[in-house]
Amino acid sequence: MPTYRAGRHELGQNFLTDRTTIDTIVDLVSRTAGPLIEIGSGGGALTLPLQALSRPITVIEIDPRHAHELRHRVDPSTTVVHTDFLQYRLPQAPHTVVGNL
Repeated sequence: MPTYRAGRHELGQNFLTDRTTIDTIVDLVSRTAGPLIEIGSGGGALTLPLQALSRPITVIEIDPRHAHELRHRVDPSTTVVHTDFLQYRLPQAPHTVVGNL
């Protein structure tokens, strides 16, 4: 089984699908503290399981379609921001950054 599925080439999208990889990333993130920033959330393959950690999450998604759809699927503690991560102004407070890059 592939660990990703192809997305829009011009946006550099590769979508994580492998459950073992997702679980490993969530486990590693669970060993950190504080709020999370997820780069390139796509359809929420990491976002939704990360919500189980009960921490504030800000997801940065460049694709307007994915950002719009994900806003309807996340908990209130998760904020979806539609922008290019390179244009996103990082908060001054410490955050854990996660993503399928």
